[in-house]
Amino acid sequence: MYGITYEHLNNLRIISKIRPGQRLDTTNGLTIYEDGIINWLFRKYYRDTKDETVYILQNLYKSIDQCSEQLISDIINIKDKNKLFKKITIAINLAENLKTSISGIENLSKTYSQYPKTVSVLEGIIYDIAIITYTQLIDNIPMDKLTKTLKENVLYNSNIIYDSNNTTDVNNTIYDSNIGDENDIGDVD
Repeated sequence: MYGITYEHLNNLRIISKIRPGQRLDTTNGLTIYEDGIINWLFRKYYRDTKDETVYILQNLYKSIDQCSEQLISDIINIKDKNKLFKKITIAINLAENLKTSISGIENLSKTYSQYPKTVSVLEGIIYDIAIITYTQLIDNIPMDKLTKTLKENVLYNSNIIYDSNNTTDVNNTIYDSNIGDENDIGDVD
């Protein structure tokens, strides 16, 4: 898991550095392209399209979500303080990089603003995967371990998509073993 997490963290750092007008090179890992005829020709030659970029990003964020689920499970179940500290540190690092990558995806959306389908898929990555994963990580990091970055709201297109004032502390949460008990479920139509 640590190798996968390290690779994910590096990819998130690259994504966070995308500026409007830039594109991702997905032919050999992730790198950032600058606008220009040479880079355009290079992308055409290697068939590195916006659709390929979106596909790679979808798979990356889905993989990060799966990795974070295992990490959260470890945080909840580990009793050894040293191992728990290490897992929480990884969760903090992953959450911070996930958060900063959202601005890179936003900038990539600006690059592809003439392509509504591409922008919609990029927004889906943010709303349907990244912010949910981020929320789950934050909810399982003790409040006293949250960094300044994690205590700030997450914005997309100047809108708050994660309100940091609504966090919960895993150390103060009581996990109810009766979850799913028919007495806890209201009427479902």
